[in-house]
Amino acid sequence: MSDGPEPVSVVVCEDVLANPSGRLTLYNLFRDLTADGFPATLPRLHVVTTWYNPQKDDGRALIRVAILAPDGSLVGDATATISVALGAYHTQVSRFRDLVLPEPGTYRVQVAQESRIVSDLPLTVIGTGG
Repeated sequence: MSDGPEPVSVVVCEDVLANPSGRLTLYNLFRDLTADGFPATLPRLHVVTTWYNPQKDDGRALIRVAILAPDGSLVGDATATISVALGAYHTQVSRFRDLVLPEPGTYRVQVAQESRIVSDLPLTVIGTGG
């Protein structure tokens, strides 16, 4: 067990909207993407992470979401410091705009807490040849 909030879920989607009470609606969940040609520009990509704090005190953590190309190069990253009350959940939305995808292949969506990678999801990008 770590010394801070624990990751509960990671979802990659096109857009996120919050209602007045703060509840989120996620649109177009991504497991794969298609593009007519490369390099391709993805107008919107959101990574929604949810964290739970089972520790004895309020928890703070620096989190980083990185998008890696098939060759391992960084195509996008976002960082945030989160604070999660004892026994509570926190949802963090990392927004990426106009993300350039240089080639087809398997990209990685990596979430790190401090320096430890806590999630590493594949995101397949396919060329349609159109």
